[in-house]
Amino acid sequence: MPNTNYTLSYPILIDSMQKYMLRTDDPFVDQIPYLIQQGIIRIYNNAKDLGFDIVTQVNNVAAGTTTINKPGNWRETISIHMINPDTTDITFLLPRSF
Repeated sequence: MPNTNYTLSYPILIDSMQKYMLRTDDPFVDQIPYLIQQGIIRIYNNAKDLGFDIVTQVNNVAAGTTTINKPGNWRETISIHMINPDTTDITFLLPRSF
């Protein structure tokens, strides 16, 4: 089990990256602040919408319906699935181009 009793600081992070990558050459060390910044940006971009998913349920869609209205606060479609009320089978719909 890893030791979780540590204090992380920027110099320790830089040292840890050098040890993990087994590189201490100047070109790599000069890029470490950039790599850390890119990691911060990636984490922010992946986490900024967590907890803001909105589940919308549309019942009794008639056969042959080609469009379903999106809610007013729609941002991005994560997934769409249909549930057969008779068998409770779930079918996930895949994205398609026009």
